[in-house]
Amino acid sequence: MKINELWGKSRKKMPTNGQDASQKSESASTSEKSNKLPWHRRPWVHKLGYLILSLLISTTLWGYVLMSENPERSIRIENIPVTFEAGSESDLYSRNLTILGNIDDIMPTISVTVKTSLNDLPRFKGREADIVKATISLNSVHSIGEHSLPVNVTTSIGEIDRISIENVIITVDNLVERTIPVSASVIGELPDGYWRGELQLLTNSISLRGAESEIANIGKAACIVDLSDRTESINDSFTLDLYDRDDHIVSASSVVGSIPSVTVRMDVLPKVDIPLDVKITGSNEMKDIYEISQTTIFPSSVSIAANAALLDQLDGLIALESIDISGIAAEGTIEREVKLIGLPEDAVLVNGIDTFTVTIEIRERTETITFENRPVNFINEDLKSYNYSYEPMTATITIHGKASLIRSLYTWNISLTVNMQGLGAGVHTLIPELELIDKPGYLDDIECEISNVACTVTVK
Repeated sequence: MKINELWGKSRKKMPTNGQDASQKSESASTSEKSNKLPWHRRPWVHKLGYLILSLLISTTLWGYVLMSENPERSIRIENIPVTFEAGSESDLYSRNLTILGNIDDIMPTISVTVKTSLNDLPRFKGREADIVKATISLNSVHSIGEHSLPVNVTTSIGEIDRISIENVIITVDNLVERTIPVSASVIGELPDGYWRGELQLLTNSISLRGAESEIANIGKAACIVDLSDRTESINDSFTLDLYDRDDHIVSASSVVGSIPSVTVRMDVLPKVDIPLDVKITGSNEMKDIYEISQTTIFPSSVSIAANAALLDQLDGLIALESIDISGIAAEGTIEREVKLIGLPEDAVLVNGIDTFTVTIEIRERTETITFENRPVNFINEDLKSYNYSYEPMTATITIHGKASLIRSLYTWNISLTVNMQGLGAGVHTLIPELELIDKPGYLDDIECEISNVACTVTVK
């Protein structure tokens, strides 16, 4: 029964084919009417508008509730630096005390949680370090050693809820003052063609204040001057580094205040090497048989540094003092010390030498004399066995030697001899032997050239 009833009800609910067709026809008619309406009057547009309007109303109502209630919120701010309370460091120095170590390492950064109203939260963005301050006071520190100091955190908006670090431990030492010597060292080389003067420091010492245990280890303050590619003079301030007594760089963290710089001066100028010459006077008053055979200057050149414009003029400005050799009447060597003259005030002698040694060698002139057609004496002929024929029977002799010797020779001093002993038949080319009559020893001091004599020897 129940099944049949259900079946009957279901059949009543199911539309017939005629009904389906009718409904489809009505739906199609409604769709056609909807498509003919303007877009703003279509049903789906109305539904979307109602949705957007409901969202705007709900958002506005929620904002109104928040603004009227303004609930409390918490914000966590990271990396707030801990600093000293204004004036407390100066108070510590006035008690001749100072903090030992590097302040950047000692003073931490902390995290802070701040409670504030919802409306004030946007005010923190980008201004956390201006709004929240963390400080410690040194007013309670009156002795050396370790001290645990509370961190005081304030905020200009809201109130502090929590902080990550509540105390900072510092070590305090006696504040002392020492005078430290100052030095400078040079590295690098100037370009070729440049000279540098001595390095000069405007001050030879500086005063430093700092922790007694650390400043006692400082041996000196020094700077480094790099001359690489330097072509201009130096007159600059250089930063000083601190060194211990073993020449190791030490930290300046415990120095109160800044380390003074030092002014370094050094002349850097182009330089040129100028060959030297010396003017010798009085040589025309010597006997004409003497002459200057050689002149040497030591050093042979002078190195001068100056500005480029002045260097171009030096060739016509500088010279050596002249040397007078009048009255010299014999061979010998003259050695004189002479000064450099004409050096401009703005020029610098690179090696500092302004005195030079001049050596002058005076020797007799070498002269030449020629005797032509001098008869030749033929000796030790074997006239029993041979016949002798000479062509020519004279010779020409050229003699080189000191002027005094050459000028003392005359024709009658010349004797030429050919020794025929031991020469057999044949044609012989012979060089006569020279003898200087009344001039003993002269042959050792001369050089001579004698023409040949041809001799034909035949058997009788």
